[in-house]
Amino acid sequence: MRALVVHRPGAPGAKPVLTLKERPVPVLAKDSTQVLIKVRASKINPSDLLNVAGGFPYTTYPRIPGRDYAGTIVSSPGNTTLEGTNVFGTSGNQLGFVRDGAHAEFLVMDSDELVEMPATISFDQAACIGVPYTTALLMIRRAAGSGDQEAPKVLIIGGTGNVGTALAELLPALVPRSTHTSLSRVDGVLTLPTTEKFDIIFGTVPDTACLQAALPLLAKRGRLVYIACTRPHSEPLSIDPLQFYRDELSLIGVNSIDCTMPEATALMRTLSALISDGDLRVKQRAIRKVALTEGEGAYRDAGTSCESLVLTM
Repeated sequence: MRALVVHRPGAPGAKPVLTLKERPVPVLAKDSTQVLIKVRASKINPSDLLNVAGGFPYTTYPRIPGRDYAGTIVSSPGNTTLEGTNVFGTSGNQLGFVRDGAHAEFLVMDSDELVEMPATISFDQAACIGVPYTTALLMIRRAAGSGDQEAPKVLIIGGTGNVGTALAELLPALVPRSTHTSLSRVDGVLTLPTTEKFDIIFGTVPDTACLQAALPLLAKRGRLVYIACTRPHSEPLSIDPLQFYRDELSLIGVNSIDCTMPEATALMRTLSALISDGDLRVKQRAIRKVALTEGEGAYRDAGTSCESLVLTM
């Protein structure tokens, strides 16, 4: 099979050591509880780019990257009825880090990690669900877990990005009485009057300035929930401890990479059910499909593209 392989961590500022290689197709034992999946589509996520560049100290090499996938089970020795089933999935710090990921023609998964793909979405759409939507789901759960408002007022910073879009689509299903406002970046936050307050603010861009500008907009018992490490050499976030104490404010970081495989699978099953039941409507977004054979170039382009880059096999 063909696969993109990272041979060693990349050096800062250097091109990633990523090449297209021929690898043997995995062969499962007759009594195996694993399945072999023919990958149909796999998104290149920002965390994949960072991983290939050597941004995670626990990644082992050589390694096939790729956290998200959609495909078809082609071999399931322990349960042949699964063969032909379309599945999709994601990973925390496993696929692409310490287990071979989905940027290859075939992928091996344990049978208890499988999530059936809803029939209402395409392979390309399904491959774009994993990291953004599980992250958004985690953010909503963490925010809701620390508040008591039945109809919270929500601000999404970075509402046009992958996670911001997922938040906007998930909120009506998970917090039906919420109202939300979406802004792109810090300039949008600065246009809001400080008299306008929000119960929950989601920060989805790696920009401390956005988080800093959002702090005065928190209502009583407000929660600022953010993802993505800030850019290198960015200013640290400054808070007023007395104000946080008086207003009972919360600052919550969410890191989907910390999810275990069982946790990631459970999140995907929740999303699959929401999509299948019609409660979550995944909107068609700009997707640029790239053949796996062009994957090295796709990795170079992914950091500058506004589209979701999806490898197809």
